[in-house]
Amino acid sequence: MLASVLEPLIIIAALALAYANGANANGANANFKGVASLFGSGTVGYWGAVKWATVTTAAGCLVSVWASGSLLAAFTGKGLVPSELAAEPRFLFAVAAGAGLANLAATRLGFPVSTTHLLLGGLLGAGLGARPEAVNFQRLWETFVRPLLLAPVLAIALGSALYYGMRSLRWVPEARNRTLDVLHFLSGGAVCFARGLTEPPAVATWRESDAIGNQVAPIGSLLRHVLEEKHAADAVGLAEYALERIAELSMGTQDSEVWSVPLLDDVGELHRKACLEARPDPVLLARRWKRFRGRWSFPVFDRFPAAYEQILGPDGLNEWQRRG
Repeated sequence: MLASVLEPLIIIAALALAYANGANANGANANFKGVASLFGSGTVGYWGAVKWATVTTAAGCLVSVWASGSLLAAFTGKGLVPSELAAEPRFLFAVAAGAGLANLAATRLGFPVSTTHLLLGGLLGAGLGARPEAVNFQRLWETFVRPLLLAPVLAIALGSALYYGMRSLRWVPEARNRTLDVLHFLSGGAVCFARGLTEPPAVATWRESDAIGNQVAPIGSLLRHVLEEKHAADAVGLAEYALERIAELSMGTQDSEVWSVPLLDDVGELHRKACLEARPDPVLLARRWKRFRGRWSFPVFDRFPAAYEQILGPDGLNEWQRRG
């Protein structure tokens, strides 16, 4: 019932985020910031800059539809919070609504912002509000915060190097000319194109996660319940069945790495804990996981021998290393 009520609200929140992201033609969060220097320098007029920004941003959006596979994965928060939490409708609504409201406020106040930063803040805020102990701060730093901090520094370094390099080679004339204006015009369009390329996947990721996550998220909760009820042997079999089903489902779903990798990692860890309690036959266990790794190339299967060394013992490790 709750999911059916929240689903349209999630869509509305995502649309509000997209609207705020493109709103405010005076340049707070709109396409205009990519061509602001064109207008400020007098290279083109105001409406010429706006039209150029609109055309190039739209072109980037169209390309993002074609290239969404890798871009969607880049804008997810996988690994920052548990997969079952990330698929909850309440969590998704909180992330989208928080980012959308913050974007609308920034637009109203004239603050330049990034949708990527807003979604990261919404994700972190919702995670801290729901399960603060489950937020992976190491992943937050390594995957999100560090790249966001390094990107401006990299831009400063590249901009300085290009300018001084061109000046040393006497490629930059002392005064403006038509060639410089054309290059300036093209660079402004390139900024808007890049923005159109990256912003739509940042917004679209949450609907993708909602649609797929609602189908598979209960698996982790079910396995935890079975373990809590002291049915470790049953949990081993259920976890292995879940791993197979998730892997098979991911093979037929576009952009499956967005949700499948963190969920497989979660179920794999529950399987390891169940094996520590149930102590299944190590040789048979090694054979089953050899079959898994032969069929699917996911990290959870590659980590098996090291993660299960205590469970496998000499016999299980020998079976794992044996050919065939």
